[in-house]
Amino acid sequence: MRLLTMGWLLVILAQIASGQEASAQQPKPRPEVQKLAYYLGTWKGEGETKGGPFGPAGKLSSTTTCEWFAGGFHLVCRGEEKGPTGTRTFLNIRAYDAQEKAYTEYGISSFGESEYQTGVPSSGTKRPSFLTPI
Repeated sequence: MRLLTMGWLLVILAQIASGQEASAQQPKPRPEVQKLAYYLGTWKGEGETKGGPFGPAGKLSSTTTCEWFAGGFHLVCRGEEKGPTGTRTFLNIRAYDAQEKAYTEYGISSFGESEYQTGVPSSGTKRPSFLTPI
């Protein structure tokens, strides 16, 4: 009898614990994060570079595709750029830092480059800025 009572007690405790886990809500992205949706999809660009210390002059083309990372807090952008110095692939992660009240972007490329940019929200525009210094 004691074993049966103990068994039921464990079943009830397990149900209570699983019910609490199921009712816990996932955090939701802030409204500022939603502005990153401006960059969703595939972007294509063409232009010309001028010769200088970083490489020769020539035509430049790029394709970038951005999508939400799981959870919807970060935007992941992958792309390829073709120009006079060759083909460069890159990965950028865009986010909103609520503590700093700024948008951030971290990027890496197949040329070994690594960069981090921070910018304050652009006033009066629908897109966040990554180039405006804080």
